[in-house]
Amino acid sequence: MNILVAMSGGVDSSVAAMLLADAGHRVIGATMSLWEAPGKGNRPCCGAEEAWGAKAVCDLLGVPHYTFDLRAEFQRSVVEPFIAAYAAGTTPNPCVECNRHMKFSMLSAKARLLGCTHVATGHYARLEAEGGRHRLRTATDPAKDQSYFLWPIPPEELGLTLFPLAALEKVEVRSLALARGLPTAKKTESQDVCFIPGETSAFLESHGVRQAPGEILLEDGSVIGKHEGIHRYTLGQRRGLGIGWATPLYVKALDPGRNRVIVGEEKSLWSRRFSVPRLNLLAPDLWEDSATYLVKVRYRSTGKAGKIRFQGAGVSVELDEEERGITPGQSAVFYRGDTVVAGGEIALG
Repeated sequence: MNILVAMSGGVDSSVAAMLLADAGHRVIGATMSLWEAPGKGNRPCCGAEEAWGAKAVCDLLGVPHYTFDLRAEFQRSVVEPFIAAYAAGTTPNPCVECNRHMKFSMLSAKARLLGCTHVATGHYARLEAEGGRHRLRTATDPAKDQSYFLWPIPPEELGLTLFPLAALEKVEVRSLALARGLPTAKKTESQDVCFIPGETSAFLESHGVRQAPGEILLEDGSVIGKHEGIHRYTLGQRRGLGIGWATPLYVKALDPGRNRVIVGEEKSLWSRRFSVPRLNLLAPDLWEDSATYLVKVRYRSTGKAGKIRFQGAGVSVELDEEERGITPGQSAVFYRGDTVVAGGEIALG
């Protein structure tokens, strides 16, 4: 096969390229130049340093490497929607949006131009054929499973995507890289939002988000304080509220229309119901009205059983048990066993 491997300059994508090249495939390494964080000490996202690391790996493997300048597309498709979402009082997931717009759209198009039939990444997840269909499934290593972030893959791309690390654990990947002497073998993993070098609020304000101070209220409507702009707050937040109260208070909801932050006790963060207005359906044959699925509303969650009901282009969801901090803008991913059936963005109400 002719395979374009998305290479971020990290150990996972480096080993993915190595495994495919060793298996005899024609491999081309590709790094997307997405973001250069200004200022000394700021960590870039897929910038020049990452591209050089990926190229060094490709040179060692004897395969070609390309760097694609997609900064404008990343700004338009990931960064600007991220800023707009915070300004509107929701909490976006930029890793999901990067997968949706960059890895499985922009990069797939580049692969076709280079004569590649498949795109491979260093994600920990499985893609398996079953009854003439391709299934997205959880990784062998549950601690590293990244299927939660992959729900936006276009269904038509499932059969053209490869995850070479599907059956490996992280310690094995690192060991393989060290044994081969890959230049990225000891590189540490990136954390948090890769294009934000410091506080999210400072990043937003540096990109034009200027919101007026407003009221902080209890659920009963009592005004108990002032906030400094709703973009500075997220659901479940406890620190930095500037409120002295007999019991700990947490951000329960944001009301951008009236410029209000609503707070409550910890028990108010637990709920069972939400909606997903738009879905990406990866396994339509497993998607049924009034059926029960394992539902994950955050990456590190083990998930909870929940029943769906069709609602226009999306679904309403009712979990069997309450979940803490169901957050608008984050992803809800629906599993049947180890198979990702569908996913979409959470909305409340």
